Amino acid sequence: MFMSKDQKLSSLTVTEVDATKHAENDSVGFPEDLGHHVQWMPDLNLLTNRETTDLCINEYPYSTNPDDFFADLEFMFMARITETLRILSEQQLKPSQPHLQKYVDWMIHQQLLLDKDQLRFASEPLKSRLVDLDYLQDVEDRLMNLNKRGYFYVTVARNLLKFLAGEMESSTIFEGNMLKDFYSEEVHESHALRQCGKYLDLLSHLNPRMKILEASAEVGFMAEVMLRTLGNTENSNPKYAQWDFTDKPGTSFAGAQDRFHHEAERMQFRHLDIEQDPEKQGFECATYDMVVSSMVVYATSDIEAVLRNARKLLKPGGKLILYEMMGPSVRSTFTLGLFERFWISSVADSKPGPCFDERQWNELLVRAGFSGLDIILPDFDASIAHECSLLVSTAAEESPAAYPVQEIEIVYDVAESSQQELAKFLVEYCQSNKLAPVRSFSIQEATNHTPESPLLRIFLLELRVPILSDIPPELLQKLQGLLSSASTVLWINQRGGILPSQPRLSPVNRLSRVLMEHCKRRLHLLSLELRSRLDTKQRDHITRLIRFLLSPAASNANLEHIEQDGVLNTPRLIASAH
Repeated sequence: MFMSKDQKLSSLTVTEVDATKHAENDSVGFPEDLGHHVQWMPDLNLLTNRETTDLCINEYPYSTNPDDFFADLEFMFMARITETLRILSEQQLKPSQPHLQKYVDWMIHQQLLLDKDQLRFASEPLKSRLVDLDYLQDVEDRLMNLNKRGYFYVTVARNLLKFLAGEMESSTIFEGNMLKDFYSEEVHESHALRQCGKYLDLLSHLNPRMKILEASAEVGFMAEVMLRTLGNTENSNPKYAQWDFTDKPGTSFAGAQDRFHHEAERMQFRHLDIEQDPEKQGFECATYDMVVSSMVVYATSDIEAVLRNARKLLKPGGKLILYEMMGPSVRSTFTLGLFERFWISSVADSKPGPCFDERQWNELLVRAGFSGLDIILPDFDASIAHECSLLVSTAAEESPAAYPVQEIEIVYDVAESSQQELAKFLVEYCQSNKLAPVRSFSIQEATNHTPESPLLRIFLLELRVPILSDIPPELLQKLQGLLSSASTVLWINQRGGILPSQPRLSPVNRLSRVLMEHCKRRLHLLSLELRSRLDTKQRDHITRLIRFLLSPAASNANLEHIEQDGVLNTPRLIASAH
């Protein structure tokens, strides 16, 4: 059953087009789609946080951690702590600045842990090697020549006494390109930031015109990492519309502008103090799809103000993506602990250092108007290597009271027991979760019911067997009225499993087109994989999609979902590579 564009739904009739032939081949492309193909990806809106996390990790699995590198680092740190404490004691030296005294107190604590056999160097032969300066020299030389991070850590370690004695300013660490090279290598090695690429793929699949703001960007490490996925490349078009590269007032953007010159058409450089109201600084609030930042806790003094302002910038449902230290590791304390702001925290129960644990992050985000900690991806899976994590949270949606759909109706065939069973399950689910008033009707009963409020009508008529290609005229007439009187339609069948590379021309896809063009109604098609009986996973798919269709975000949602290997995928038409 196909419909030409000039036919109104109210006078819909079966044409003479060979519908059966088309129904058997759902992958026939529209002529206007030549030069394009359909790209399918899992729908991020319908995945649980755990499922999303697993997809990201499976795309870029944790490889073997460079344990030798991190073991050498920890050895060097402890050896330098031991040596520095000995010299400070012998020469009766004491730091003049309070934050450096806190640093010395931290070193003393590390020494106590060693003396109590609570560190990995407490046993021989490692313990004796801690005071073997020749052995330490060999370790440091090895680290310096290994990579940029090793060079940075060794430089700090060899000058530690000078920093504490006041002979050298900690700010010298920032001179030249040493720190820049360190962070550049750090973010490139992080598994979390590689896995973030998959998350950005899923996000941009739903919205390839994202408006993004990077806060406290400094040299733009987050932009560099994320634009590998979103930026313009030889193989793909850009997957974002605008990137606002921001930093504190007075910051020069010359280096960043040169670095990202290839993104000049979409990238803006603007000053923003993220701790202050962005609206008063000329930023249009509630317009951004994503706000990103790296080490924002270290770069700012009031993290709660930062999160509130990030929420203010985001649309409801927008994403906040942060890359942050999750605990005061030996590596971070040994280096960043030389700076005063490392020891300042804007959260009362925080440990020393610019970091919070998962519980604290979740509480901070919820208080600022976010969903909490949705996703957390550690940089490395081994505890000796782990220091930072990628955090994702969602700007809280509007109250359910504002949702346009106020009633749910489920239409089924009384002759089909599988439809009756699913209808009963959905009614009980909607009632127990208080989603909206819900009823289930046979198609005959539904035609006699006039909805008094915006309606989501769910059709189970093709749950097992296709009916549209050979529908009786009497049933077609009833179906016309039911489709046109619903605000939103969800049509469920079991024709999933295959993700077509071209737009489909099946009867229900044609039905969706005409319903949108002539009645301004949205028909959402859910094609599940064929099972002898719907399993729990498939019922979850249906209930998640119902919940989503009841949310404000559904107004811009894709109209088709196909289940493949237990995951709901959604399409996007993209230009084919030539």
